[in-house]
Amino acid sequence: MKIKLTLAALLLTLNLNNAFSQAIAISTGFDNYAGTIATMPAGWYLSWNTSNSFYTSTLNYGVSSPSYKFGNDSDYVATPGYPNMDSVSFFIRGNGAPFSPLNELQIWTSEDSVVWNMSTYLDNLPTTGTTRTVPLPSGTYYVKFLYRKAAAGGNLAFDDVKIYSNAVIGVPENLTADNISIYPTPTTGNVTVSTRQSFSTKTSVSVYDLLGNKIQARIRKVKSNQFAIDLSGQRQGFYFVRIQNDQSVVTKRITLLSDSN
Repeated sequence: MKIKLTLAALLLTLNLNNAFSQAIAISTGFDNYAGTIATMPAGWYLSWNTSNSFYTSTLNYGVSSPSYKFGNDSDYVATPGYPNMDSVSFFIRGNGAPFSPLNELQIWTSEDSVVWNMSTYLDNLPTTGTTRTVPLPSGTYYVKFLYRKAAAGGNLAFDDVKIYSNAVIGVPENLTADNISIYPTPTTGNVTVSTRQSFSTKTSVSVYDLLGNKIQARIRKVKSNQFAIDLSGQRQGFYFVRIQNDQSVVTKRITLLSDSN
């Protein structure tokens, strides 16, 4: 009996350790997404947004409707940042007659959201709803799913994305997309970056355009938990604000409007 109890305790310990090491760090089911920038999941970036960029039809989503639709070559979905991502799972289903076996879903990873490397790709994509799990390389902070659509065509339903991380969750100075706020967006120039706790002295804030170029914005720390960014004089469009300390990196998107709007 003592041997059985000891074995049971060991198995319980292993299961608990695995639960902590494989925590779901980021997830989305694209709930409430309606094909607009305003309805994107918080912290995520979807490159194609129209009334046709999502599925609500039966079999074309995972747990619940809607799903995102990859409908064009080079459509992509980018995640928020999170430290030590180690695997990702997602629902996919190919649509079209025919649906080309040459269509690919490429998975790109990055440590800083500026330099990206293709980690792997999936071809011969399924035409029935399937959940795939893919390991990620060490040091991954961001993931981008890029759809390469072959000439023969076909669209891809994409849903129920779950990013797993072996990072310890809840460390006081760990930056996550959930505890960083950026407002207002859209903005005509001035933006505030704030957190529910104090930023560490090693926290830095920088701004990049869509091409990954660093923008010379005026940035200053105005409170222990707040940075001010002045983008006056920059061209209207999308920009990415990168907040980094010695433990993690978070990137959030903002929209800059012309002063005349």
